[in-house]
Amino acid sequence: MNDSILVLHGDRTTPLLAAHSAALDQVLRQEGWQAGASWREVPYERTRPSLGGVDWLIVANVAVDIDAESAPSLKGIVKLGRFGSRVALLPGAASQVKFSVVPDPYFVSCAEHALALTLALCRRIVPLDRAVRQGVDEPRPIVTTSVQRLPNWLGLASGTIRTISQSTVGIVGMGEIGLETARLFAALGANILYHKRNRLSASDEESIGAQWVELRTLLAQSDIVSLHLPHTEDTAHIIGAEELALMRPDAVLINTARGGLVSEPALVDALKAGGIAGAGLDVYEVEPLPRESALTRLENVVLAPHVGVYPMAEEVRYKPVVAALSRMRREA
Repeated sequence: MNDSILVLHGDRTTPLLAAHSAALDQVLRQEGWQAGASWREVPYERTRPSLGGVDWLIVANVAVDIDAESAPSLKGIVKLGRFGSRVALLPGAASQVKFSVVPDPYFVSCAEHALALTLALCRRIVPLDRAVRQGVDEPRPIVTTSVQRLPNWLGLASGTIRTISQSTVGIVGMGEIGLETARLFAALGANILYHKRNRLSASDEESIGAQWVELRTLLAQSDIVSLHLPHTEDTAHIIGAEELALMRPDAVLINTARGGLVSEPALVDALKAGGIAGAGLDVYEVEPLPRESALTRLENVVLAPHVGVYPMAEEVRYKPVVAALSRMRREA
């Protein structure tokens, strides 16, 4: 008898459903599953779906309550993304249903990209690479040994290089990608603030080590502001001239989410005037970024071509999911 597998997802996955469905089915076949998965779009708000006839459930970027009555045959659940609290196993279901949380490689990749852009800015990787390639006349070269070396031979002023340790990082939008980003920065010793329309539970905040604050407070107190929001009518230009004016002159802005979150003219003005120290951008209001964009002529900007999660084969995302399903099936 074939196992019935269902994926619950939100509407942002729907336009890409064909590719994701094909990738998941391919991995399932490779791991010896006879049946492919069905997909069902549900609201992002917490729901209690009817799961009659479903043996195995994959929960993507949505929140669900599972009870025994609505899921009589359910054997196991894999939550894609670290927010395991988005799946609530109600009394009755908790004792009969296995549960596994699998980090989403897409979310991890985007978080790593946000960190990479931040490091490029704070460590001044791009201009220093260029300077090293150009070479210097002074000081004269020496042959380095265990005791003879020439640190800082470009003569950088104190404070040119900044560390993430002990800095304050403000995460705007604490969804799955925001969570992964917070984890990376916290691992480097940063203090984490976050702003989200619907505040996380106290237990989630404690597990992440993040403190909720109003957006204005986050912008004013953060050394690094990283955006992780969808682009909606409510979030369009959530960072404009007024918000940029709240940021510290030594702060940097990172956007790996959506270009429409930031007013690019206001950002260019702030970068030129020294209102903020720099920006790391992977997304833009117009893509590809036009050659004539003022952003391309600023030295305090690091630019990338919208590759936070691309190019990544969809199969990569679902291999750990199917591995978790297979492990639960063996243990059932």
